[in-house]
Order: sequence, then structure tokens, then C-alpha cells
Amino acid sequence: MKYYTGIGSRKTPPKILRVMEAFSEVMHDKGYWLRSGGADGADQAFEHGAKGKKFIYVPWEDFNNRRDTIMGRFDLWGVSGEAMMIAMRHHPAWSSLTDGARKLHARNVYQVIGMEINNPHPSEFLICWTPDGCVSRETRSRETGGTGTAIAVAQTYGVPVLNLQRLDHLKKVVGMIKKHRDSKS
Repeated sequence: MKYYTGIGSRKTPPKILRVMEAFSEVMHDKGYWLRSGGADGADQAFEHGAKGKKFIYVPWEDFNNRRDTIMGRFDLWGVSGEAMMIAMRHHPAWSSLTDGARKLHARNVYQVIGMEINNPHPSEFLICWTPDGCVSRETRSRETGGTGTAIAVAQTYGVPVLNLQRLDHLKKVVGMIKKHRDSKS
């Protein structure tokens, strides 16, 4: 199976949310499976476009009022100790986080490398939107939010990052969407 990680800020602008949904539809048509986290904003936009080819990792049961598991979607409730350890190594202020925040960051590990922590299957790429355009540990800021942990994990596992806040990345993704739509008509 081919995977990509589609995540980002809950404050993603509506225009970018539409791009995310359209991009996820393209990836669905190309046979890719989405890995995401069930949060409002970017996660939901990617999930909507994935049309069933999705793995949604949530940090606890009933996260964001999610109660169902349906065909084509796997909701992981909870996180393993191994995922917590990886997240701890990738978060700059782990000791200051609440237990709930730690679980949110640990579920980001699954979004990038999948469920098998000891035998990871990293996504082919991570696509997101953050207010600061972060694409690496070095460009991470407070504005990156929780997506920063996933970006740091992606960097460790050699997963390229596209951040739609960056105009060159946005143009590339919009071009891919347009090319795909043109090929279907």
C-alpha cells in the first residue's frame, strides 16, 4: 500500500482546506491511503477527500466526537508507550505538556510511520498547512503547533514535507490537482 500523511492546523484558511480536499481526492484516485488524525480543520479536509482510503489515528476514544469505525477507516484509540517515546524525542518541551497533549503528539507518530513502531512503514510524503510554513525541525516555531512533532518525525524517517503555506508548495499541489482533473476529462 502507498501512504501519505495529510495534517495541519485547525486554523487552516478555507481556501487551503478546499485544496487539501481536492488533493486527497487525487491521491485516492492514484491508490494512496491517507494517514491523519481526526482533528478539525486540515485533518477533516484531507479525510473528506480520501473517500474511505484512510487511516485515522485518534489519541483516545470519543476524540472529537468520533465514535464509529466504518469500512475503510481504522480509528486507533490510544497510543503505545513506544509512540510516546518517539514523540518525546521529537517535541522541544515535552516535560511541560499535559497527558492529553502528550497523547496528541504521540498519535502524530502513527500518522507518519504507521502502526508498526518497531517495523515502520513511513508515508511517502507529508502534506500540511501551518501558519509559519514549517518544513523541518530548523523551521519549527511556536506557531507550527502540534504539526511540528509530525514534521520532526517525518524528517527523522526521511519523509519529504510539503507545507501549503509556502507559495511554491501550494503551486505544485494545485498544478497536480489541475493535471489530474484535466486527464479525467
